[in-house]
Amino acid sequence: MAATPGLREYLSQDTRAKWLYHLARRVGDRSSTVGAARGRSWFKLPPLLFDASRIVWHAGKREFAATIALQLMMGAGVAGQLLLGKAILSAALSSSSAQVTFAQAVPEFAALLAVSIGVTFATTAQSELGRVLAELVARHTYGRVLDVAAQVDLATFESADFFDQLARAENNGRDRPLQMVTGLVGIIAASTAGIGISAVLLTLQPLLLPLMLISCIPLWYANTRNGAAYYSFAHRMASSDRLRRYLAGLLHLREPAKEVRAFELADFLRARYERLYDERISNLRAVARERLLRSVRATAAASLFMLAALALVGLLSANKHFSVASAATALVALVQLRSCLHAANSASGSLYESALLVEDYTAFLSTTPEAPSTDRDRQAPPSFERLDAQHICFTYPGSHSPALADVSLNICAGEVVALVGENGSGKTTLAKLLATLYAPDLGSICWDGIDTATFDPIALRHSIAVLFQDFVRYVLSARENIGIGRIEHMDDEQRIRTAAHQMGAQSLVEALSTGYDTILGKEFGGHDLSVGQWQRLALARAFFRDAPFVVLDEPVAALDPKAELELYRCVREMLRGRAVLMITHRISSARVADRIYVLARGRVVEHGTHDDLVAAQGRYAELYSTQATGYHGASD
Repeated sequence: MAATPGLREYLSQDTRAKWLYHLARRVGDRSSTVGAARGRSWFKLPPLLFDASRIVWHAGKREFAATIALQLMMGAGVAGQLLLGKAILSAALSSSSAQVTFAQAVPEFAALLAVSIGVTFATTAQSELGRVLAELVARHTYGRVLDVAAQVDLATFESADFFDQLARAENNGRDRPLQMVTGLVGIIAASTAGIGISAVLLTLQPLLLPLMLISCIPLWYANTRNGAAYYSFAHRMASSDRLRRYLAGLLHLREPAKEVRAFELADFLRARYERLYDERISNLRAVARERLLRSVRATAAASLFMLAALALVGLLSANKHFSVASAATALVALVQLRSCLHAANSASGSLYESALLVEDYTAFLSTTPEAPSTDRDRQAPPSFERLDAQHICFTYPGSHSPALADVSLNICAGEVVALVGENGSGKTTLAKLLATLYAPDLGSICWDGIDTATFDPIALRHSIAVLFQDFVRYVLSARENIGIGRIEHMDDEQRIRTAAHQMGAQSLVEALSTGYDTILGKEFGGHDLSVGQWQRLALARAFFRDAPFVVLDEPVAALDPKAELELYRCVREMLRGRAVLMITHRISSARVADRIYVLARGRVVEHGTHDDLVAAQGRYAELYSTQATGYHGASD
């Protein structure tokens, strides 16, 4: 799906801090938003209706227009049925001969039959169109959520608030369109029918219409308050619901299944899942009681005005101001109008509730920072000679301690540079910054002397290949698992085979049942691979990208030290002429690098060649000696 126009501009890396600021402000203001929805809901309804209509219109213009036309037909048909019924009733009451009456009323009967058939057809057609329109709206709204989620920078995914807002937008963009469409269609249907009936009442007695219109005010107020109450409930439960779905995933997804069984976690996870669901149901019951009481009071108030209108019809009929036909028509019109008003209120309540929830969706799309002032349209240079990181500082959103502090390094084309250090030293974070997946808070990263902050990040990433330790095992064909390294060349069969051959994956792929067309992974009935085979395939993907700057973040950590060292030597040979940043926790593997940077607590504490660092007897030498002793001890 194509990205939403403008997303790249307002979700760029340089504006991450502003994005998160606006997101935090939006989340912080939610309590006041909920209060406004409760206290001034009728002021919010028109713009929410407009937003909902705009979403539906963009999703399916033809279906929406046809639906409105059908609803107008149905409304006009209801009014026509009422007028034709009055005409037939008046003719029957004014004639003493049933035979003459029937003969005279044949045109009215024929017209009534035609109108009834038309209303039936319109109702059926609208129902089918509604299904299609709801699906179009679901596709449109959820697609926009996917666009935003795919375009925000990686650091944004470190924010729990972002995930809460993403979950609300995802759920409401997927589950609420049908209610939104149903509410819109219901309002149109009830309004068009109500207008026709109101016109009939105005010809009979104008005082009847204000009484009926006033009767809908309590219902409208109750529905909007009820919608705000459910919105508040859904907002409160967003984080809990997300945790509940996570626990459900642990119980039914393939990856965690082995550990859940090995540690006998099913009962524990299931119990926590049930507790969260109990909490949700308890809160939902409280909201349901509140909504029910409000609806009962509103219905009682509306019924009083209905009774007043019926009493007025009786009074006018008793005083000979109404004929029998007029009185009967008025009574039928009042009953039908009451039904239309109730339907319109119910539909508006459903739409308002959905629109409040869809407001989370629109907020997710519109919570964006200002476009950056710097020129980020610069395309990445066609070649790469040198990358310099100068005094880099970076702190993850929500964290109080920096992950990197005053880090500087450089790497040139044709070099292999290794990052080593203990877990949590900042190696992977630094790799992500150098790969432009994060933007530094302070300092600069320069590509051939030009600050990468001035480049279009999407264009720059075309020149970078990244392979992480937790690389994705795509449940796609073997060809696609390699080809997604450079999707514009995925159809280049020879290039894919070359990449597989260079990384030692060709024989394993050709041994599969349908070769490169074999689906990998068990989820869709494919063929699963061993850890080492997946690693070979992932390396082929990185090689297929053919980028001048390659980042390898412990992608072969599952191999034994000897196999890892041999593979890195092979990779060095295959990537000759490119700049390779290699992260490894095994010091022995770092020996293949031209230079080594040692990180500790987010800082570079040493750098140099393997021999120089061993001779310096510093942190690197200590790590090397410790690991060497461990390997010798294991061999003993």
